[in-house]
Amino acid sequence: MALAGELRRTVTELDANLPVYQVGSLAQGIEQATWAFGLFGSLFTIFGASALFLAAVGLYGVMSFSVNQRRQELGVRMALGAGPGTILRMVLRRGFWQLGVGMGVGLGLGYLMAKQLSVVTFGVDSGDPVVYGLIVVTLGLAGFVATVLPARSATRANPVEAMRP
Repeated sequence: MALAGELRRTVTELDANLPVYQVGSLAQGIEQATWAFGLFGSLFTIFGASALFLAAVGLYGVMSFSVNQRRQELGVRMALGAGPGTILRMVLRRGFWQLGVGMGVGLGLGYLMAKQLSVVTFGVDSGDPVVYGLIVVTLGLAGFVATVLPARSATRANPVEAMRP
């Protein structure tokens, strides 16, 4: 920008009728040409984080509901002699199996869809392992908490009370 005055004088010397306007640096020109990409990138990041949060909350709700639906079954098993550790392992095994299948299908479909969106997300790696790892950790923790908390409360309940509808 220090050369803007000199540029204007030089252009005026060459042709006085030639206007000079919107003088700026190369960085400013690039910023003006690509601001929309930054805006949409920020929006995609916000919406993606919101979707991940909603998925974690939904996963918690579904897994917790699934375990609570089995409360009577767990009460019967405890009444027949199953210990709290056995019940907890059984519930965790089933919950993690469901979680693993769901995450496997979801990650596969997400990767395929990300490849299709790579046209829009110029310069962004659609197979970024950090992003996929963050998704797996977030949903894995949500699924773990959603399975463990209701299962622990079911193992602490009186088997007679747990068997009541």
